[in-house]
Amino acid sequence: MMKKTSWVDCRALLRQGTPVSTTVEESTRVELRHESFITEFFLFRHPRPVIYEHFRVELMLSRRNIHRLSNILRRCYAAVETVQNVTKEAPAVNVDELRLTFASPVEVFFNNTVVKQVDISTLNGSIGILPKHVPVLGMLKPGVVRVVDKDDKSIQYFASSGTLSMNPDGSCQVLAEEAIRLEDIDLAKAEEELSSAQRRALEPMEDDARAAVQIEIETYEALIKAAHSIEK
Repeated sequence: MMKKTSWVDCRALLRQGTPVSTTVEESTRVELRHESFITEFFLFRHPRPVIYEHFRVELMLSRRNIHRLSNILRRCYAAVETVQNVTKEAPAVNVDELRLTFASPVEVFFNNTVVKQVDISTLNGSIGILPKHVPVLGMLKPGVVRVVDKDDKSIQYFASSGTLSMNPDGSCQVLAEEAIRLEDIDLAKAEEELSSAQRRALEPMEDDARAAVQIEIETYEALIKAAHSIEK
């Protein structure tokens, strides 16, 4: 029987990744534990049962999407840890501060940086995170991530999807599949890609392919909306 992954060890599990010097059987077992954690998150850990229907289309992609998400999380942790390994050891943390780590698989935007506030869109709705925020786990939906730094400067990003983890020690991790600063968005290109996806959605295709196109459309719609919402 597959081992059930607890919330206590999920972060350590995601950091672990697939062993590179083990047997095929051991590697497969680790991958199944990753997939078990992600599946459990989608199906059983959401506070509103109706969310199952909200996820129905994405879940039709089954193991392929679950495996892909677990890979994204491991790549984000690897990106963050690469930066941390070349920095000096940090002093004792202050749990009254909000320390943000915000990364994608290719870029680290904040690395355990003290900030004043993080506003983020999740599948549960928008969340404003301040110091001493209660612990929370969430899945990102395509939308704006707004960070207010120590100098009250507001910086806005677009994140396509990913995870949010607010921890009891005051640390907050936002791990995105893709993220970009709003001012770097190519609006014309985004509109072109949206039109292309909308045309493809009208063509005959299998259910899993249609689900993937619908997710693509929703992401480009959110990207375009974010580009128009840049604070002046």
